[in-house]
Amino acid sequence: MRILVFGAGVIGTIYGYLLAQAGNDVIHYVRPGKKARLDQGIRLRLLDGRAKPPKTETACYKLKTVETLSPNDRYELFIVSV
Repeated sequence: MRILVFGAGVIGTIYGYLLAQAGNDVIHYVRPGKKARLDQGIRLRLLDGRAKPPKTETACYKLKTVETLSPNDRYELFIVSV
């Protein structure tokens, strides 16, 4: 599935990371000028509180970003986190 996430804040990044891990094509729409800062990815520290003891892992989310949208872009799902 092709998914557009508005922004790369905490909530949008977590959703984007998990949806990408599940095999979806996730693209983040970011403000002009922010794309270059995200080219190296975002480091994540994940805590799974379901495990006993809780499990912690780190990951680098190499997110795909765009600063402009086109009417020809085809997305199946839009996520706007607030």
